[in-house]
Amino acid sequence: MSKNNDAIVCAAEKGYTTDGLGEIVSPSGLVLKQNILTTKCGYQSREFGIRHGKNAQNVPSARFIAYLKYGTSIFAPGTEVRHLNGNSLDNSWDNIAIGTPSENQMDKSPELRLRVARTAAASLRSLSEEEVGSLRRDREAGARYKELMVKYKLAKSTVSYIINRKTYA
Repeated sequence: MSKNNDAIVCAAEKGYTTDGLGEIVSPSGLVLKQNILTTKCGYQSREFGIRHGKNAQNVPSARFIAYLKYGTSIFAPGTEVRHLNGNSLDNSWDNIAIGTPSENQMDKSPELRLRVARTAAASLRSLSEEEVGSLRRDREAGARYKELMVKYKLAKSTVSYIINRKTYA
């Protein structure tokens, strides 16, 4: 079991729970402070801290609430925690569900899905903006696809996508 999943189970066994509105409640009845994490592409989530053995451990709030709601089925391969209204900071009981990665993506706003896709695509790009400009200028000057493929070490389809602005728009 992963460290995060182990911490989720430990928190439940210690008596941590939720108030149903997304707040995490300690075994003594105190509402815990939750930290907000933001990824590079703008996705936000909440977490809270517990003592786990001799160490402090952060517990993802949405996964913890999903564990309380669905049990160990959240640990099944290919299972993700969903926020049905698309708001990843809303961990209320009725907003948390489990599902496939595809279902989870569709819960996100179209703007966030596009931002995530663009960030992922940018990390896979092999050419700089200068090289893209040079490739397009070479084509305008009469260079053939075969020459561009060899010069830039690209597949014909990639050259076509760049020239026709389907990628590197």
